[in-house]
Amino acid sequence: MNYSLDEFNNPKKKLVYSNSLSVVVVILLYTLTNVAFITVMSPDDINKPGKDFNEVIAASFAKKIGGEKFSRALALFVSLSAFGAASSMTWSGSRVIAAAARNNFVPFYSNNLREWHDRYLTPYNALFVQCLWCIIVFVTIGGAFSSDSFKVLSDFGKYGVWIFFTYFPVLVYCGLNIINQNLNDHLMFGGD
Repeated sequence: MNYSLDEFNNPKKKLVYSNSLSVVVVILLYTLTNVAFITVMSPDDINKPGKDFNEVIAASFAKKIGGEKFSRALALFVSLSAFGAASSMTWSGSRVIAAAARNNFVPFYSNNLREWHDRYLTPYNALFVQCLWCIIVFVTIGGAFSSDSFKVLSDFGKYGVWIFFTYFPVLVYCGLNIINQNLNDHLMFGGD
């Protein structure tokens, strides 16, 4: 939602309410889920060795309370959740590219990447660039390793997110402090 604030009528008000509500809902659901796991599953069920050792605890939980059919339904819901997460990342990622292009942060291609489709109201060139980048990553990284490709791709994704959300804010903070210091020095010593 934070990536689409320029598409809202009253973003300050909606951002405060939606972010506050979403954090409370996630904390509540996460806590209730863990309470349910702890209540239903015994330590032996969670740590049992053998053929089901790699099974996710949620699948064992679902089998224990609802049988095989409920376990499969839960797997379907997890798949739908993953699809929703991928869809929201595609939606927000293209808007980040279009916003960067609107501010001329993309050399040579800003004019093309900031274009929006008239009928569908989507940044179609930014979506294309994002799709192209994903194909390059899947082909080069996914096909280059003989181990579990999903693990390799998810690890690379984690590194990208970690770098973006850790180093980028630090660099922005340092840059803003340098600009602020230069501005203060300029004003202090008689600048206009």
